[in-house]
Amino acid sequence: MLLVGSFLTSAKAQMLTAENTLLMLSTGSQLTVKGDVLLKAGTTITSNGTIDLIGNWINNCGTPAFTNSSGTVIMNGFNQYIGGFSPTVFFNLNLFNGTKTLLVNSTSGGHISSPIGSLNCNNAILNLKSHVFRINNFNPTGITRTTGYILGEDADYSSKVWWAFLAQGLHTIPFGNAAGADISFSLLLVGTTGGYTSDMIVSTYATAPNNTPLPITPLWLRM
Repeated sequence: MLLVGSFLTSAKAQMLTAENTLLMLSTGSQLTVKGDVLLKAGTTITSNGTIDLIGNWINNCGTPAFTNSSGTVIMNGFNQYIGGFSPTVFFNLNLFNGTKTLLVNSTSGGHISSPIGSLNCNNAILNLKSHVFRINNFNPTGITRTTGYILGEDADYSSKVWWAFLAQGLHTIPFGNAAGADISFSLLLVGTTGGYTSDMIVSTYATAPNNTPLPITPLWLRM
């Protein structure tokens, strides 16, 4: 069920396909999809509620899908992907169970005007698969997890986590390798210079015991 120009309070669907639609969820409301979410041209989501799905998230609407709102998307199937030809800007993205594969660059934290949402891997694996996941929440709470982790491991640095506009504090990206070993990266930011706030872009890849292959030249480095 879709409501245009009003608020959706609760609904269930086997698959959600939206085209030329304004989908609105009020605070405390929940839309449960027992399959894929497919967003087509002309679709916009204004959500302060929750969308949970066991299928794939496919954004073909030509925009980041969400307006400047503070809703949550929960992916709680086993193996799911985030895809489509349009990158999605989520506010809160909560991942549970199995592996979630990134087939398009994506963002959590919300739009720049209110970047306080988060990526929570919980017990799931987020496989970057040669894509970039951006965190717009500058606080250390921008990424959380229990036993889950982020999998990159591409020698060409194509799998990256981009944490934007870092505030002071300990920021940890919970990377893991293909065997599930924890290879988290942490950065403690204690101050800024001249009002400049840093971005952190991190990629991992596997090496032999002698650290080969050696890393390629990074795109840029600011110290």
